[in-house]
Amino acid sequence: MEYRVCYADTDAAGIVYHGKYIEMAERSRAELVHAAGFPPELLSSLKGTGFIVRSIVARHLRFAVLDDVLRIESRIVDMDPARSWWLTEIMREEDDICAVLVEVAYYDRAKDNVILLDEAVVSAFESHGLVTIDPSVQERFRRYLSWLCH
Repeated sequence: MEYRVCYADTDAAGIVYHGKYIEMAERSRAELVHAAGFPPELLSSLKGTGFIVRSIVARHLRFAVLDDVLRIESRIVDMDPARSWWLTEIMREEDDICAVLVEVAYYDRAKDNVILLDEAVVSAFESHGLVTIDPSVQERFRRYLSWLCH
């Protein structure tokens, strides 16, 4: 996904406000989930289930400024039966700007609890190439996870 930084994204110095990177990551993730055939209204209608964010960490490596064109890439880097970990990398040309790691759980509103991922959801994610088991991506994922522990 390509994203041009506009005035509303920046602070008084013209630098992208740190919270905007999380918003960018959310938009990228939402677009991918939608492309996989799961728009928000469909997920909500599936037995009152949906995705919730359990944890999020952002690592700011450089800053972006007004009118920068950013490339935003999101993918699932790990899954277990109830959760997935999404890595979003925000870049300007070849420069890494920010990495956002989000732990997402599948949630049942009626039970008010995390539940196992529906197999249809897992299959759709896999068939749309959202799950990445690339060794270099897995290494970055492990590095980002280590940030959570420090």
